[in-house]
Amino acid sequence: MVIHSLHHSLHLMSLTIGLITGTIVWWALAYWVARIYAASTPSQQSSGG
Repeated sequence: MVIHSLHHSLHLMSLTIGLITGTIVWWALAYWVARIYAASTPSQQSSGG
């Protein structure tokens, strides 16, 4: 019974870690895409120069 409980706890922990990692990856990807998009398009702020 202890092995089963440990396995369940490990599965839950793995699921939580996967969820957190997935969220971080998605946020990093969105930030990276937004940054590249902002760099590729001419900014209206730096038009004077």
